Amino acid sequence: MRSLISLLAVVAAAVASYLGRLPLQLAAGALILAVALWWIVPAVRRRRNYAKMSAATEAAEEDLESVGILSITAEEPAQPDRQFEPSAAGPPPLEAVHAGSLTDIDEEDGSEQAPMNSSGDAYGTLPDPYNIDVLAPVLEGFRALLAAHAVCVLRQDSGHCHIIGTAGPNFAKQPGESFAYDEPLMTSPRKFAIRVVRGDLPARSLGYSRAPGSVLRVAVAPVGATPLILLADTMRENGLSHSRHRDLFEQCAHLLGAVFYKDDPTRPRHKIIAEEMDQARACSQPLALGLVLLRNAEHVSRLGDSVIAQAEDQLRERLQAASASSRVVKFGEIMFGVFTDGHRSKVEEWGKRAHASVAEADGLLSGGIVIGVAIMSDQHATAHDLREEAKAALVAAYQNSVGAVISEPAT
Repeated sequence: MRSLISLLAVVAAAVASYLGRLPLQLAAGALILAVALWWIVPAVRRRRNYAKMSAATEAAEEDLESVGILSITAEEPAQPDRQFEPSAAGPPPLEAVHAGSLTDIDEEDGSEQAPMNSSGDAYGTLPDPYNIDVLAPVLEGFRALLAAHAVCVLRQDSGHCHIIGTAGPNFAKQPGESFAYDEPLMTSPRKFAIRVVRGDLPARSLGYSRAPGSVLRVAVAPVGATPLILLADTMRENGLSHSRHRDLFEQCAHLLGAVFYKDDPTRPRHKIIAEEMDQARACSQPLALGLVLLRNAEHVSRLGDSVIAQAEDQLRERLQAASASSRVVKFGEIMFGVFTDGHRSKVEEWGKRAHASVAEADGLLSGGIVIGVAIMSDQHATAHDLREEAKAALVAAYQNSVGAVISEPAT
C-alpha cells in the first residue's frame, strides 16, 4: 500500500510540474513530503532501536562475521557417521552426519528468534515483489511516467544479466531468463547513467530486446542497496532527455529498493535466516540452509578485491543456475548461503546440481566447492541454531575433504 501511494505521489508531482500551476505544485510537494516522512520516520525508529542493542552484538554486526562470515576452524575435526568413496565420473558424494556429532565453532552472536508460526501471517500482507502480478504493474507505471519504450529490472553478474521483471514490447527474454553481454549495462561505481547505444554501449549488449538496433538510449540506476538494476530504454530521438528524467528515474529506482528490501546486502544474516524460517513454518514447507564455500577460497582471497568480486559473481551465478527458485545470499567472502527445499531427496539433488554447475566453470572456480547443509526441524528455535548447524556441517565437509555434509536432527 505504501509503495502504491508513493508511486501515485510521484505521478501527481509529475503532472503538477507539467501543468505548471502553483497550487497544484504546492499540493504535490506537500504530498511528496508526507510520503517521504512515511518512509523516513519508521526507518529512523528502526535505526534507533538497532543502536540500543548490546555493545557486543553491535560490534559483531559491524563486521562481516556477524552477518555470516564463517571461520573454517574447529577445535576437533567432525567425523561423519560413514564414508563414501568419491566418484571419478561425477561430483563428490554427499555425506550424512548426525547433528550431535557436529562441533560448535563460534560463540553466540545475538541472533534473533525465529518463532514457530502456523498462523500463515508471518509477513502480514506484504506481496512478493518477484511475483509477476505484483512487479509488472509497477514497472508499467514507471514506463508511462518516463515515456519509455521498455522498462525492466535485472541482476547483472559476470558476463550475464538475469531478467527479474519487464514492462513493454519487444522483450526477447522473459523473467527468469538471462542474456550475455559484451559491455556491462551498469559500470562501477553503481550509479545512474544514460548510455548511448552504438556510442558507449554496443547494441549487442542489449540481449533483452528483440530490436536492439532500434534502441537509441538506455537509462540504468541501482535499485536501492540491492544488487538489482532498473533499466529503461527509448527508440525516440528525444526520449529520456528531459531535465526531470534523471530525478524521476532515480526516485523510481529508490522506490523499488524499498520493495526489494529483502535483497539488501547490508541486512544482518541472522535476520534473513529468521525470515526464511518464519516463512517456511507459516507455509508448512520444509527448509534447508546450505552454506557453500569455494574450496580454494584462501588462495583466491590473496588475489585482491577485484578478483574476489569476480569469483563471487561467478559462484553466485552458478549456484542460482543450480536452483532458480532458491534464495542465494552472500554469507561471507567467497561464501554463500542457499535456502532451498528441505526434503532430504531434494537437498541431495540440489547438492549434486550445485557441484555439477560449478564443475562446468574453470578459472577461479576450478577448485570446486564444499557444502554444509542443515535441514530445519522443531529443534531449531532460533536463526542462530540453524546457522550454527550449517556451519558445523560445512566444517565437517571441509576438514574431511568431502563434497558436502548434510546434518539432520537426531531421531
